This record gives sequence, C-alpha cells and structure tokens, in this order.
Amino acid sequence: MFYTIEICIGCGSLQVITQHPLFEGGLCDPCKDNFLETMFLYDQDGYQSFCTICCGGTKVLMCGNSGCKRCYCCECLDALVKPGAAKQAEAMEPWVCFMCCPVQSFGLLRKKKTWQLKLKQFFDQESDHVRIYAPVPTDKQNPIRVLSIFSNMTKDLQDIGILDRVHKANHETLTFLKDLDNVTRQNVEQKGPFDFVIGVCQQNSSVHHHSGRIIFQYYRILQYAKPKEADERPFFWIFVDPEILTQDDIKDASRFLECDPVIIHDFCESAVRLWSNIPSLKSKFAADMYDPAWENRSQNSGETCMKMVKQFLVPLKDYFKSYL
Repeated sequence: MFYTIEICIGCGSLQVITQHPLFEGGLCDPCKDNFLETMFLYDQDGYQSFCTICCGGTKVLMCGNSGCKRCYCCECLDALVKPGAAKQAEAMEPWVCFMCCPVQSFGLLRKKKTWQLKLKQFFDQESDHVRIYAPVPTDKQNPIRVLSIFSNMTKDLQDIGILDRVHKANHETLTFLKDLDNVTRQNVEQKGPFDFVIGVCQQNSSVHHHSGRIIFQYYRILQYAKPKEADERPFFWIFVDPEILTQDDIKDASRFLECDPVIIHDFCESAVRLWSNIPSLKSKFAADMYDPAWENRSQNSGETCMKMVKQFLVPLKDYFKSYL
C-alpha cells in the first residue's frame, strides 16, 4: 500500500519536515507555515477560508453537515481521493466532508483517529506564538458560558450561532456586567465558571468617560474569570476597542494582555482593535480577512463594529455547542 507520509500532501513536494495534523501525510516548510497561519481563518459567511488539507485552493467545496464549516479544494480531492472526486462531491446534496464522515480512508486521504490531539500537538511543536486547545468532539461539546463586559453581546453571539436564541437558555449561559466598580472576585466566581470573556467598548456609553479605566477594568475582571492554572479546559477572551482608547491606553492594553492588537478597517476607514487569545486573531493574515464591501453602509457604527468582529469568533464552535 502507498503511504503519503514521505510527501507533502499540500503541494506534492518531497522536502517533508513535519506531518499533517489532520490527515496521514507530510508537510513541507512553506505548507507548514501556511497551515499555521490559515487553519483558523473564516470568511464573513462563517466558513473556513482555505482548504482543510492544503490551506489553499482556488475552487472549494463546503461541507454540508450541520455545524461543520470546513472546506476542501477540488485540486486536493482529485489528487488525493481519485480523479473526478470533486465533480462527484459537487453533485451530492449535501456533501459530508472527510472530517465528519465516520470512514477513515478515502483513496490516499486517511483521516487521523486522534486528530484533535494531533492538531494541538502540531501547534505546540511548530508555532512559537499560537497556543491552541485540542478541539472538542461535537458530541461532547457543551453550551458556552459567556461573561459579557461593558456591552450585552447576546444578539451578536446568537447571530453566529454561539448562543441559543431561546431566551431562558441565554439567561443561564450569558452574564452581562456593565458597571464594574463594585464587582469583586467573589461576585465573578459565584456567577461562573466562564468559558469566554468578551469586552466591547461602546462609544456612546457614559461608563467610558475615562478611557484609561476601561482596559484596567477589563483586565481585572478577566483575571477573576480565568480558570485555575491546573484547569486546562478551553478558555477564551477578546477585548474590542472601536477607536476609543488613546495611544497610551493601547500600549497599556498590549502590556497587560500580553499581545498586540489586530486592527480591522471598515469601508469608512474607521477601525476596531482586537486583543484576544482566539487563534483566528493570531494569524498574520487576520487583518486582511474582513471585506468591508460585504457590509451595509447604512448601518450604525456599533453594528459595523460587531460585524467586523464576528467572523473571528467562529473558531469557538470547535469547542462549544453550535446553534447554526
């Protein structure tokens, strides 16, 4: 039997330096770097931006399985599965992708049984700036528990399917804190535990008269909400600044949150700055993924701000229950 571990399944090169984390096969140095930078990037429809196998591709097929947002290029299907496999997949409705199908082998394409663990190990070994958690199998995913600071993000998280649209369910999984002055560690721990802390500054909110306090309040609450060091469960956070912070505030935010912001521009050349540990925002291509031409120019600045953020939250669906 022919095995692909000695060739790069991304481009066919024989200069293999590591193994693909999801499928049996090698990766050359350029394809490895490409995988690290694009694996967690999604478009504004919420689908993976690049092929799951080669992280490239000109024409891609989307998985039709509910909750899966992966895509695969026609070139990989024809080269690794069999000639004509792409056309056969196009004719199927829905087409269920290789990661969702219980079958392990498709021609030369062999899915790894423990791909979730392999993916984490791949990033641990090959990346010096991105830490990821092992994705959680769909049947073991729980509803995400959200702590929303400054602004109530219920509707926005519903729109991308992270929160259920059932009011009672959201009341149990999202906690909104606006006035943080009297919030203590005990208050946060009693309302938790939390899986995701989101802080979105609002330009028209009176709570932000002193912009310098915003980052310190967010950082303080984030420390209260973080799991204990021995707790390795997935935990994510994001801080969103729609150009409210001063330059000194931005420096403080980067120092305390221990990362630099990704800056996303809209069609009016206004911007949002995003600090986060979500892997989609660790890519050097993150700032280029938002296409302002997709958005309605009549919407207000608050709506635009969140539309610029939503696609970067899609990787949370690899860890928590999805409702879309």
